[in-house]
Amino acid sequence: MRNINAKNLQEIFEELRIPGSK
Repeated sequence: MRNINAKNLQEIFEELRIPGSK
């Protein structure tokens, strides 16, 4: 179940890594 959490965190991090992109 940790895999799901890691995937969710990665998605959030990716959005934060590209601020002002949207």
